[in-house]
Amino acid sequence: MQCHNEQGYLVSDKLFSRIVNDNLEVRTSVAIDPATGAAEEGALYTYEAIPRATVMWFDVVYNRPEYFRVRQNGIDQIIQHGKNTEGEGWKWIQENVEKGLPLMEHMGVGAMNTRGMGRFRILNIGGTVHGNT
Repeated sequence: MQCHNEQGYLVSDKLFSRIVNDNLEVRTSVAIDPATGAAEEGALYTYEAIPRATVMWFDVVYNRPEYFRVRQNGIDQIIQHGKNTEGEGWKWIQENVEKGLPLMEHMGVGAMNTRGMGRFRILNIGGTVHGNT
């Protein structure tokens, strides 16, 4: 393992999968019959979960919408948001995505949302712009 800028560690692909799998939480639960409110017979199951307070990192890539076309009535239309946004439609997309990301703390992503799973908080919105913007 090698420390990188005192912010994290670089590990080999072989070691990475081992670290991830060894740190997943395995939980056991039982399905409840909604009619009776009791446990269903033979409905014991297990699932894996990422531990609470796990810090994850991801990129969001914004592409210029004018690079893409939508076919409407047999004619290719340029995707444009709002008036006079040609060449800057990606800014509209970025603005709206960044408005929506904080909602993940309340809405959740993935399965088992009713059990409080899949909720996460975005700690650092923004960053360096790369790509075709």
